[in-house]
Amino acid sequence: MNPESVDRPALPPLPPATPRVSAPSSSERPVDPLPVGGGFRDIGHSRWLSAGLAGVIAYGVTVFAAFAVLLLVALGLVLSAQDLQASLDEYVGVETPSDVGGAFLLLALPFQLAGMAMMGALHADLGLNVLGMPLQIGAVGWGVPLALTGIAVLTLWFLGRRSARSQTSITSTQAWMLSAVSGLTLALVGLLLSFLFAVRISENGMSAVLTSASLPLFFGALAIGTLGSRLGHHHGSATTHGLLQATARRRAGAEILAGVRIFCLHYMAYTLVSGLVLFIFATVKGGAAAAFSAPLWLPTAAGWAYGIGHLSSVSNATSQGTDSMTVFDLSWWAALLLILLAITIAFVASIAWAAARASYRQREGWMSWAILPAIFLVGGLLITLFTSVVFGVRGGALSFSGTLALALWTPLIMGLWGAAIEVSGRYLAPVAVPFLPAIIHRWFSGPTATADSAVAGTDTGRQVEEVPGAGGRETKPLTAHAKKRLRIGTAIAGIVILLIVAATVAFNILSATTYGPQAHVEKYLKALEEGDASAAVALHDPNVTSEERLLLDDGIFGAAQNRITDHEIRDVEFSGELATVTAEVTQDAKRVPLIFTLEKAERTALFFHNWTVTRGTSWTLPIQVPEGVDMVTVNGVDVELSQQLGQQAPGAFSLPVLPGDYVLTPPEGTKYVTLGEEQTITVSADPASSVGEGALFQRSMTDAVTEDAVAQAREFLQTCADSTEAAPEDCPNRAFTFGDDEDYRNFSWTITQEPEFEVSENWDGSLALYATEGEMTATYERNTQWQDDEPAEWEPEEDTASLYFSAAVQIDGDQLTLSFED
Repeated sequence: MNPESVDRPALPPLPPATPRVSAPSSSERPVDPLPVGGGFRDIGHSRWLSAGLAGVIAYGVTVFAAFAVLLLVALGLVLSAQDLQASLDEYVGVETPSDVGGAFLLLALPFQLAGMAMMGALHADLGLNVLGMPLQIGAVGWGVPLALTGIAVLTLWFLGRRSARSQTSITSTQAWMLSAVSGLTLALVGLLLSFLFAVRISENGMSAVLTSASLPLFFGALAIGTLGSRLGHHHGSATTHGLLQATARRRAGAEILAGVRIFCLHYMAYTLVSGLVLFIFATVKGGAAAAFSAPLWLPTAAGWAYGIGHLSSVSNATSQGTDSMTVFDLSWWAALLLILLAITIAFVASIAWAAARASYRQREGWMSWAILPAIFLVGGLLITLFTSVVFGVRGGALSFSGTLALALWTPLIMGLWGAAIEVSGRYLAPVAVPFLPAIIHRWFSGPTATADSAVAGTDTGRQVEEVPGAGGRETKPLTAHAKKRLRIGTAIAGIVILLIVAATVAFNILSATTYGPQAHVEKYLKALEEGDASAAVALHDPNVTSEERLLLDDGIFGAAQNRITDHEIRDVEFSGELATVTAEVTQDAKRVPLIFTLEKAERTALFFHNWTVTRGTSWTLPIQVPEGVDMVTVNGVDVELSQQLGQQAPGAFSLPVLPGDYVLTPPEGTKYVTLGEEQTITVSADPASSVGEGALFQRSMTDAVTEDAVAQAREFLQTCADSTEAAPEDCPNRAFTFGDDEDYRNFSWTITQEPEFEVSENWDGSLALYATEGEMTATYERNTQWQDDEPAEWEPEEDTASLYFSAAVQIDGDQLTLSFED
């Protein structure tokens, strides 16, 4: 469906220009026909020289401005209580020599900054000697200091305007030639001086070269010089009015000129407001250093604010990843104010567009709908380009690059805003046009109104009447239809604003309660209160292997007593992509502060961010069991302790847990061995608290070990006592004999004092029984006759043997055996 086929209400009457009674200005000179002909040979030498000199002057003014900006930066650093020399060293990035070379360095920097203002790429080459090996590092950066670029354009515009006013017989073709000479001179001078005044440092085995001399500088300066000078020629030419008349005859050309003006006013209005806010904020945060360096960063930052406020984003893309910021990443009130500012300025722009289009015969068809969106699209492309910062470093193993700029889809977003302004300019804004003062209307519509009316011979549909003696015109009273349209338009605007406010409030409520970092932490703490380990781990992952998550079990944590019982969010602070949430929890009537750091994750529900905890409080429970034990019971749940876990020593484990009480029960022992009783360990939510050794289980012997070992030892001694030998084999009792064995007979042993028995563990973990302080008496007969040929003489004798012996205790399940040693 053709948009022009839709019935639109006629434009309301607008105030015409007030008749002028003062002397005509230069823009009101009699209109001469556009000069025709004229070429290269018709331009005098003085004009060529003047055009070339304009390029030189513009470059000089830019260098002087760059020097002034650097002085402001130095002054800001000094006022920030920093040493000037150290500040310059930090700003330049190298130690500034104190000799003539240092003075040249400071003199060279403004030329490089001016080269960047002409869209030159800054190149740096650094040579180092590392351990006798040469290392070359190259870096390149591209960023336009827009304040200096604006100064260069204004200088060229002023010189071109002045030249055009003094040369009234110049043609359009000749004006382009002279402007091209100014641009070419600017490019050549800028390229040459950027190369000659390159920053060169060579000392202590290091060499560095920094220059903005590059191919982009040449073509950028050529374009800036040519266009800036040509705009000045156009504005100062005596035939400007005639040129506008000719342009007005071409309706598309008139609309394009008006649309460009509307876009420029739209951009300037938004960046002035946002730039002022940014300047105040930076001054409060960064002090004098940030305030005095504003000419370097503020125009670019205001351009980013323009894109963000119009629902685009600023992206920081590096080789490590991409981060972006949108208006919805700001505080809710800041996001609301930026969106309302964008809508307000857009509506004002639509009023200006309606006033401008009412000044000439409107073009019919779809082309009239596409002009303003196309201008905003191209404008968005230029803003994206000129506010981009590109950098890269190459050298050896070092490789790094990145871009800080508005998103690539910014032009499309601005094209949609242009379309919205076009629609508002046709259907909403006309109700406000009659209230514009005549001077503002003329300023919006420009001189095309007079030109178009003269050419078309129509009154553009405005209903005006002369006011005798008033020196001007006034509009007729609004008709009932116009009043109705005004009421409808006002109601629509009010409804739109209310919807925006409601949507913003709803968005921020959801961001805080459902999708924000505070809500994420609250869900986590609620899971700790309810004993839901699965939910808690999903919200705050402990970053351990699956084998180490043995105690992060719903059954174990759900059965834990003394969990946290209450929580409260104390503070939420945002810093870029991070948020710091301070909470306070209650455990066993004690309040404990916890701090969580969260990072933005992928979006959910189209508009909201998910959050992940990157740093928070974690808790562990140490468990020590004897080697070979692989099972404990925690809060009634059997837990298998795999030897594959990352324990520090055999049998020592440190497992992640959540705050609460944990009852640990060792495996059931045997008749002779036990691991002790169950232990209750309280894991406090307070990060400063400690559980000490945690749950410590050790093997210990039951009383049955000593009882059975002593019983076996007594049996062993009785066996030795029943022996009739002087030294029973493997027994501790031995009688003192010497000489022939035939001289001893009738041995009989009696335990006269039972030993003291003790079962203990050796250093190597083995068990042994020790017997001490025992005695056994032997009675026997000894042959006292020494002569072999004489009859034997047997006499009774007695000998006492001390009992000191040990035996290894071996336990196998419910079996205990002693292994006696000599």
